[in-house]
Amino acid sequence: MISDSEIEDFDAAIAKAGFNPNDFALTPLEDPPATPAVEAVTGTVTVLRES
Repeated sequence: MISDSEIEDFDAAIAKAGFNPNDFALTPLEDPPATPAVEAVTGTVTVLRES
């Protein structure tokens, strides 16, 4: 899950770089299953520029 503040931070960084935040799609990735030996990575997203 992406928090609202993380989305706002992303939008601000994209705008600062001269891009339109509406041109991008953020897709949260499901956490891989945790095992006793390996911890799951959280907060991972795919960023796709749509235009």
